[in-house]
Amino acid sequence: MQSDKAVPHLRVERFIDPQTGEATVHYLWKDRLVSKVKLAGRAAEQASGLTLIQKDLANARRWIEQAQQLIGDDFAHRPADTQYVHAQDRARFDTAKALFVASLAFYAKAFTEANGRKAQMQRDWLDEPFREPHDYYMNLRHNFAAHSGDLQVEYAESYVLLVPVSRHAMDLRFATNRVQPDFVQTFGEEQPFVALVDHALAKISERYSLAAERLAAAAASKSLAFWAAASSGSEAINMDPIVAASKKKPIGHK
Repeated sequence: MQSDKAVPHLRVERFIDPQTGEATVHYLWKDRLVSKVKLAGRAAEQASGLTLIQKDLANARRWIEQAQQLIGDDFAHRPADTQYVHAQDRARFDTAKALFVASLAFYAKAFTEANGRKAQMQRDWLDEPFREPHDYYMNLRHNFAAHSGDLQVEYAESYVLLVPVSRHAMDLRFATNRVQPDFVQTFGEEQPFVALVDHALAKISERYSLAAERLAAAAASKSLAFWAAASSGSEAINMDPIVAASKKKPIGHK
């Protein structure tokens, strides 16, 4: 059984109801509507959840690239041996910050519990060299994008200003200075966040492929008559007992 992207002449049409927001998908093979059977059960839910994580990471990768395109020249033209840039163009850097925070949040979302998607990445899924950068960006998410924590990524300081109002008098004024990063990323050959997102995306894609193959093999263990009958009804098919039964069949069993 092939995935929908591997079947020649298969086309996917998606619709959103403008009143209810309900999403509908139609599969067409050579412009003919294809019957479909909705799958249920833990195995199917996990496979579906993995694709949501896959989409989140792909979005994070795209947003970080867009942020780099916005402010890359500022970093490229900074003085030699400097690591920071003082942002002057607030409109451009505000957009870059929004893209960076969104990418950081979506990356971290893949590793945090989300009951609705029935799937969650684990730190030990990452290869060893990527675990330290992962910890850094997860902490950055916790201390900057989601909360303000112990790392002091952002801070504010208040002052009393002694304003000379005349040659012999001063007036006291109150002021507060705020410091908050727009973008945390190196440019050039070493781009740890980009590399980290790419690695996580490769890992989740691998996991999804294995889950999809397992479900496809289990589905193939049932007859075409079974699936044709299922397509005529509205009930989702729980794949868990089918997956379990397919694992117990001896090699060579059809």
